[in-house]
Amino acid sequence: MKNECEQCGKPFKPAKVFQRFCCTPCQQAWNYQQRKHAAKRAEVEAAEAAIEDRMNGYNGHGTAAPAIDLAQLGLVAPPQRMTRRA
Repeated sequence: MKNECEQCGKPFKPAKVFQRFCCTPCQQAWNYQQRKHAAKRAEVEAAEAAIEDRMNGYNGHGTAAPAIDLAQLGLVAPPQRMTRRA
């Protein structure tokens, strides 16, 4: 029975039934990518939570936060001006 490596796609004969990668470097590369994606996801979720807190008026000190402009943060496209065609 041959499996296909999840990292490089090469066919290989697994030494164990649950083996998913053809070699240690492929497994390590896959693990590195997973950690990188998880860190990025955590960063985005933290930023979204901070923005939501600001929008709900919480600034971490128990007092109301000033209103924020989402366009300034780059989260919303700035309104486009209408121009007349000649």
